[in-house]
Amino acid sequence: MADFTSPYSEELQEALKNDFPLLQDQFYLDNAGAALYSQSQLGAVHRDLQRKSKKTERLKPLLTFPVTYIGELIPSPHSSSSTQQRIKIIRQLILSHFHTDLDSYAVVFTANATAAIKLVGESFCWGKGSKFACAREAHTSGVGIRELAVSAGAEFVSLSREDILNGQWRKAEGSSLAIFPAMSNFCGFKFPLSCVSRFQDTGYRVLLDAAALVSTNPLDLELTRPDFVCVSFYKLFGYPTGLGALIARRDALADLRQVYFGGGSVEMHLVQRLRHQPRSTTEEAFEGGTLPFLQVRDWLWGRGGRKWSINDITFEYKVIVIRIALVSTHLVSAASRLLADFIPDAWVCSAAACRRHVNHRRAHFPPC
Repeated sequence: MADFTSPYSEELQEALKNDFPLLQDQFYLDNAGAALYSQSQLGAVHRDLQRKSKKTERLKPLLTFPVTYIGELIPSPHSSSSTQQRIKIIRQLILSHFHTDLDSYAVVFTANATAAIKLVGESFCWGKGSKFACAREAHTSGVGIRELAVSAGAEFVSLSREDILNGQWRKAEGSSLAIFPAMSNFCGFKFPLSCVSRFQDTGYRVLLDAAALVSTNPLDLELTRPDFVCVSFYKLFGYPTGLGALIARRDALADLRQVYFGGGSVEMHLVQRLRHQPRSTTEEAFEGGTLPFLQVRDWLWGRGGRKWSINDITFEYKVIVIRIALVSTHLVSAASRLLADFIPDAWVCSAAACRRHVNHRRAHFPPC
C-alpha cells in the first residue's frame, strides 16, 4: 500500500509532534472516550500555579472581564471575590466555546456528564401526564433517568433511531423530558440536531447528551437551542478529569426543582425552622459544596493552551476514518487474494464486497 501523505502543514505537524511525544510510535483511537492532554497545556497549568503565566496576553481577546487575576493566589471561592471572578470568566469561556453567552445559558459545574444527567433527572418536575422519551441509543446514564421518572408516575417511552428521525412519538401533555445522544457512543451515528426543535415543538424539554460529539465536533447552542446539554471536559481536553457541566437554558433551569441544598448553594438556612433561601445566582443554587476551583481554572488552559482548534480535530477525525477504511480495504483485498488460491472466484466476490463496503461508508459518513 502506498505511503499516506500527511494533509497537515509542516508547522502543525511539528506542533503535534512536540505536544504528543508518546504518539510517535503509537496510534490513539479513543478520543471520543478521553482526549489526550498536550504538553503545552500541562506547561501552562504549571506556570499558572507557580508564577504569572506567559499566556495571559493570548487569552485577552477571549475575555470581557479583567484578567489581572492570572498568576495570583487562588483561595476558596467562598472567601475570595477574585476566585469567584475567575469562575465566572470560565463559565463565560465555556459558553463562548459553544457559541452562546451567559444571558441565554447557565453553566452548572458537575463531576462529569453522568452527574449532569442525574441532576436533571432528580430535579425535573415529574407529575401527572409526564413522559420520559429516551432514545434506544442513549448512554446508560441517560436511560437511568427512567427509574426516577417512572417512580414519580411518569410514562416511559422508548424511541428507535427511525422513530426519532421520522418524528414518530406522541405529543407531551404534562411536564415531559426527552433525551438522545448527539452522537451515539455505540456506533458513532450522529443524530440531526434539528430533532431538538422537533421534540420541543411537541411539548418536551430536551436533554442533549453531547459528551461524545463535542470531543471531535463543534456545537453551536445558539442554532440548536436545547434545554439541557451535558458534557465531560476530559473528553475535550484530556485534562482535568473529574470536571463536567450541565449547560442549561436559563428558562429551563428555572423549572427544575432542587430539593437538597449543600454548602455554597444557599444564602441562608435555619436549623430550628424549615426555612432556607437558595442562592440568587441559579448556577450556584445547583452546585452544593465547594467547587473544584483549581480544576475549573485548569479548563482555561485546555481552551487557551492548545495550538489547534476544534475544526482541526474534526478534520483529524475524518482523516483517521478514511485511513482506517483504506487500510481495512487493503487488508481484506490481500486476504481475498490468498483465499482465491483455494476457492475459485473468491477474489472476485470479495473484491466486489469490499467496494460496496467502502462506498457504503462514504455515503453514510457522519456529517459534521
